[in-house]
Amino acid sequence: MEQMYIGHGEYKISKTSKEVEWRSPDQIVKQIEMIRALPLIDGSMHFTANVFKRMGDTLRKPIIEKQYKYIALTPEANRITRIKPPNKCFDYSKRKKDSLLGRQD
Repeated sequence: MEQMYIGHGEYKISKTSKEVEWRSPDQIVKQIEMIRALPLIDGSMHFTANVFKRMGDTLRKPIIEKQYKYIALTPEANRITRIKPPNKCFDYSKRKKDSLLGRQD
């Protein structure tokens, strides 16, 4: 079963964009609305989280309020084999020194 996802280029959003459509974060909201109306499209992908981080609520707020109001349900992945970690895993509860903070427990 093939699936098709559409990628969004949030990195193109800029107040100084030559293309008027890309001057507002609402462009992504409009794209998501359009994609959801197409029965052969299975969903959206966002190319990089850095843009969300850089633009902050300017980009996140319209998308969360309009399109991603609800938490996504994760599809079941039966094809993934669960791999057990080796028996000799590091036991963090028995460490004597926190190497990241340089302090003794």
